[in-house]
Amino acid sequence: MKVLILTESFAPTVAGPSERAVAISRLLRNAGHRVDVLTMRPFGGNSAKDYEALEYADSVLYAGGDGIRNLKYNKKFKLVSALNNWFVSLPGPYWIESVLLWRKFKKVAIANHWDVMWVTSPPHEVHNAAIKIKSEYGIPYVMDLRDPWVGGKRIRTRSKIHDWFTSRLFSKAIKAADSIVTNTPGFYSEFVGQNPQSASRTFCIPNGYFEQDAVGLASYLAVESKSVFKLVYSGSAYQGVVPDKIELVIDRLNCLDLLIDAEVIGPLRHSRQYKSLGSLSPHASMGHVMSSDLLFLHMPYDAEGQSVMSLKSYIYARSGAIILYSGPKNETSDFLERYSKVYYLDYGIDWGEVAAALKQGRDSNRKISQNDIVDQSWESRMTVINEILQSLGT
Repeated sequence: MKVLILTESFAPTVAGPSERAVAISRLLRNAGHRVDVLTMRPFGGNSAKDYEALEYADSVLYAGGDGIRNLKYNKKFKLVSALNNWFVSLPGPYWIESVLLWRKFKKVAIANHWDVMWVTSPPHEVHNAAIKIKSEYGIPYVMDLRDPWVGGKRIRTRSKIHDWFTSRLFSKAIKAADSIVTNTPGFYSEFVGQNPQSASRTFCIPNGYFEQDAVGLASYLAVESKSVFKLVYSGSAYQGVVPDKIELVIDRLNCLDLLIDAEVIGPLRHSRQYKSLGSLSPHASMGHVMSSDLLFLHMPYDAEGQSVMSLKSYIYARSGAIILYSGPKNETSDFLERYSKVYYLDYGIDWGEVAAALKQGRDSNRKISQNDIVDQSWESRMTVINEILQSLGT
């Protein structure tokens, strides 16, 4: 089967859209399907040298528009970016990208025949291109949602006009889609409750970790010093919040005579208290997380009480390490508590208890055996993907 994945970003860019798209592509290719990816050309400096696109897809088709994206994202052109966000792109700032993706598809459609189109968002504007493709070419359309689109306090619209255009695009997409995918059980329940007419074609495919990435990690798991504890964070800076909190954690543990070796995976810069590893391949990221004694995770407060599941939480849970959690309690925190000891920075924390848990070691902090978390692997999600493909008659 030939599958086209439509996404705003793909490897080597490290971001939410690309990570989900890479995972779906890996699963489909492991099952013997051909996967082509239609995406925007990588922009910015968060690309990983060892995380190349063609490792995870049979071909990658890039839409143009480098000049336009440079105007949008270059800090020298803040006024242009503001005009685009508020006035030019309706319903949202990625409307231009959706037009470029549609134009690129028309150029390559003659030479290709795809059996299924898998479209992952946000940014949700990419579904504008998917709607046009479904209408003119009739390719079965899977709408893969990583976050809620309309409704809920996490949904930020710039004005009532943007809100109207957003709702209109959502209505068109939900009518056009042959199958709809949500990425957490809570999100699935909310979506079906709000859109009961779509219940029969709505599925839940949570994120996960690849068990194959947990193989061959001996070089990472070798303990250099039993007197030094390793702290790892994977993610972005969240406008400077994360670096400050990581340094706070290190200071508190140092006061208890614990030596901490801290590493961050992602775009954070080096600090006097931690070293930045930059963006890594999935296997390397898994290696550093699995070798940690302590993991740090941050969730923004607009995710409070929401059906939001951080993708990295699955790798964190697989490691069994202690987790220091910054942010509101939600579906992610509930999930992590099932597998490891979780301490909440923002709800009061007994640092002496954390220190004692670190000294006890990883196995004493793991709530389940490693075999019990295999059902959270990406490989286990293939059953639902096969069900979706069968429902499309492909």
